[in-house]
Amino acid sequence: MASKYHITKDGRKAKKGLYYYMNRAKKRGTSKPGKGSVTDEALERSKKTAKKQRYGGCADCMRSGGLKSPALRMKEGGFKPHMMYDPKTGKGYKANKVEDHERMKKKGYDHRKRKVKKFDKGGAWTRKEGKSPSGGLNEKGRASYNRNNPGSNLQAPQPEGGSRKRSFCARMRGMKRKLTSKKTANDPNSRINKALRKWKC
Repeated sequence: MASKYHITKDGRKAKKGLYYYMNRAKKRGTSKPGKGSVTDEALERSKKTAKKQRYGGCADCMRSGGLKSPALRMKEGGFKPHMMYDPKTGKGYKANKVEDHERMKKKGYDHRKRKVKKFDKGGAWTRKEGKSPSGGLNEKGRASYNRNNPGSNLQAPQPEGGSRKRSFCARMRGMKRKLTSKKTANDPNSRINKALRKWKC
């Protein structure tokens, strides 16, 4: 029974696939003429595409030894340091060694440069400048929180009454009772007690 595998030009054992059978038919001269035939140009394009996909589109990696092992490429000095990018943030990191490239590739990094996404982490609402001395957030803090949390719509306190006041007081009293330490709950200057006073709960 014929084997499902063949030995490639660079000595690797690979499974026989469409490219293998197309190439074999071309060499034997048994390719069907006409619409179903495969040209030499098409085979060359197929080889380049397969090689590019294998190395994640990394031109430097392909130039540095094609299908040779990373260790052999390093030994021959063919690897060229290049940039790789985090697809989530767009931030770039330099792969100085083959090991760096392989490590970042496992994390999902690629070679496509993107616009760096700026996150407002630790915005004004987490710092003193966004907090009101009398409790809660000031206008700057509320705007910062809304930017950090898309879909949220923090508004100024409603101490004189209304549905927002009833909802806020119920939530804050529950937090004070269940999620706040005894020391914080008894401290009149704690943030939660200041907020309750500001809303006149």
